[in-house]
Amino acid sequence: MDDSPRPSRPLAVLALVVFLALGAANIVQDIAGFSKGWIVGPALAGVAVYFIVVPGPAGGSRWRRWGIRRDNAGAALELYGGLTLVLGLGMLAFALAAGRPLRARPLLVLLALYPAWALAQQLCFQVVLREVLEALRAPAVAKVALIAVLFSAVHAPDGPLMGLTLGSGALWAWLYGRVPNLVAVSLSHGILGSLAFVWALGRDPLAALAGKM
Repeated sequence: MDDSPRPSRPLAVLALVVFLALGAANIVQDIAGFSKGWIVGPALAGVAVYFIVVPGPAGGSRWRRWGIRRDNAGAALELYGGLTLVLGLGMLAFALAAGRPLRARPLLVLLALYPAWALAQQLCFQVVLREVLEALRAPAVAKVALIAVLFSAVHAPDGPLMGLTLGSGALWAWLYGRVPNLVAVSLSHGILGSLAFVWALGRDPLAALAGKM
């Protein structure tokens, strides 16, 4: 985003180390069978500290910095909406071909809840991590690749889910570089993530989560 500030190089390196450490801790705790609930608080607290430490844009809007914008809403609707429609129809076709029940109830519950969680994740990856990588002068390809790899690592050690999130993470990172709109990318994430769980993977993650409580 044009009016976004950039952290100093030492702060950018520190922030990147924290991202990598949290990603590694997430993988270790999942393999060990521990709940990943404890990592959510520190991660969101780290994002809050980041925005406090890094100064806001001079003469600009913090909302614009966070990708919450109206000036590119039309382009965002066209870009993210088209992607979501095409991939959503693809997953519907896959579910029908595989003979899977469409399971409307868990899907509707996920569609209602998932976008808020997607917003928190995309804020971390598309806004904070992107600013950090830009401060380190990472090329565009490296930014897309690292965002995708770390986004996939969040879902370790679930192989099928890691594969899906690696591809979708790269696609969203590339699209966000073209049209930075946090609301649009989060809605796309929430919708496609819900469809992927229920139609592509045949799962109900909320039922699985309730069973662990």
